Amino acid sequence: MTPADIGVRNERPPHESEFHICAVEFYNGAKDYFAGLKNTSIRSLEDVIAWNNKHHEGAAPGDDPGFPYGHDLLVQVAELKGVKDETYYRALRFVQEQSREKGIDAALRYQPDPSKPAIQLDALIIADRKGSGQQMAAQAGYPIITIPVGVDKEEAGGRPFGLSFHQTAWGEAQLVKWASAVEDLLGGPQVRPRPKYREHLATNIPITP
Repeated sequence: MTPADIGVRNERPPHESEFHICAVEFYNGAKDYFAGLKNTSIRSLEDVIAWNNKHHEGAAPGDDPGFPYGHDLLVQVAELKGVKDETYYRALRFVQEQSREKGIDAALRYQPDPSKPAIQLDALIIADRKGSGQQMAAQAGYPIITIPVGVDKEEAGGRPFGLSFHQTAWGEAQLVKWASAVEDLLGGPQVRPRPKYREHLATNIPITP
C-alpha cells in the first residue's frame, strides 16, 4: 500500500466513505480482540501504534516499504476512536445503497433492451483475482461463494485465485446450486493446484508463545 492508495480510500467525504465504516468497525473489533489476550500487554490499537513507533520495524529508510503506509492507516483508524455517530450511519446507508440497489441487485436485472422486461439472472460470476467481488458482497452484506480455480505464477506471488458467485439477500440456495455445477464442469477440487502457505505462523506483535 502506498500514500496514493490511502488517498483513493479517503477520496469520498466521510459520510459516503467505506473507509470510515471499516475504520470504526476495525477499531472496535481490535479492542475486543486484544481484551481477550492473556499473554501480552497490548490492549488497544493505540498500544499497537505506540509499540510500532518505539520499535519502528519497517518504518525507517531502507526497511520494508509496505510498513509505513499500513501504520499510517492504523493512525487514521485510531483517530476515529470507533465512534458510531451520525457520520458512520450515513456512510453505512450510502455504501449499502450503492452496493445493493445500485450494485448487485441492479446487475442481476439484465435489461439490454429498455423496451422489454428485464431478465432476472440466477447469479453473477466474477473472476475474483484481487478480491473485488468479495469486497462488493461484504459492502452489501449479501451472500457470496468463491471456488478456487488456480494459483498465480511464482513471479506473481503464487497466490490462489477463484471465481466468485453473487446473489441478492437470501440467495444462498442459488449460489450453492450454480457454484457446485461450475465446479463439476471444471473437474472438481482434485485438479486444482495447491497454494503454498507462507509465514502463516509469523507473529509481529509482542505475544509470548
